[in-house]
Amino acid sequence: PISAKALKDQHVLKRPKMFGGTLERRVVTVLSGAGGVGKSLFALSMALSMTSGRDLTGFVGGGSVYRRKVLMISNADSKEELILRARGICKGAGLSGEEEQEVFDELLLVSGSKKKLILARKAKNGAMEPTKVVSGIEAMCDEEDWVDVIIIDPLVSIHTGDENSNVDMEQVMGILRGLAERTDAAVLVLHHIRKSSGSSPNVDDSMRGASAVVNAARHTMLLTSLSSKDASRYGIAELERGLYFGVTSGKNNYGIKDGATTFFKNNAIDVRVIRLDAQDNEYADVESCGYSVVVDLEVGNGDKPS
Repeated sequence: PISAKALKDQHVLKRPKMFGGTLERRVVTVLSGAGGVGKSLFALSMALSMTSGRDLTGFVGGGSVYRRKVLMISNADSKEELILRARGICKGAGLSGEEEQEVFDELLLVSGSKKKLILARKAKNGAMEPTKVVSGIEAMCDEEDWVDVIIIDPLVSIHTGDENSNVDMEQVMGILRGLAERTDAAVLVLHHIRKSSGSSPNVDDSMRGASAVVNAARHTMLLTSLSSKDASRYGIAELERGLYFGVTSGKNNYGIKDGATTFFKNNAIDVRVIRLDAQDNEYADVESCGYSVVVDLEVGNGDKPS
């Protein structure tokens, strides 16, 4: 045991928070939202902000963040799709080719789109146990010398347990906490909300499945689409309402719950790609990609970045 008296006069270290306090080393943050609202794109924007050392999202404010190495594990998108989306975000942020290369130097991408990467599997005794994928991630972090942030997309795809079971999900979250502690990294996991949550759900009560997920997280964030009521209030046409979303900070075990919402608008941008014809001849082409900018809905129609 450690005596509290012996610790009284020792220096207390600052909590190792990142990205505006939404991420923290050795703990798990849950980013939730409805399907199609833009969780994956926003998480990738967070990743690129940290690998570039610039707040490409506008969420943190101040224009800069500490540069970090990020490992992104996606069971939803292929590595090629992730790279394409990342290039769109970089172009939308106005990064030069050299700056874009620096961004990718600190970004590690692992895709399970063809074969799902399972981190937790139910054993014969009913307990959720870590798989070899977890030890593989830890080994990858060791090989890279240092990984600051691990992003996992989505939670439902990385385990074989019952999403509605508190016992199963507490054990799954425990495996993710263990991963965070052993790698000394912040873990960000993407999760869905219930369909019945509506357009303005509560940050923590809206998460799909067992309450153990939010209970086990140290920090939570929620992405929501702009409601018809708010669109009307801010003078945004109904046809354009789907371009807007809000990010709200929720649970914060180590501080006061924020609850503030930052609004964003999705924009489209063309990215150069190579197209192959039936004879494998290469042709220059473009693909439309998305990137988000912070908007102040209190001024004008929300088209101006704040």
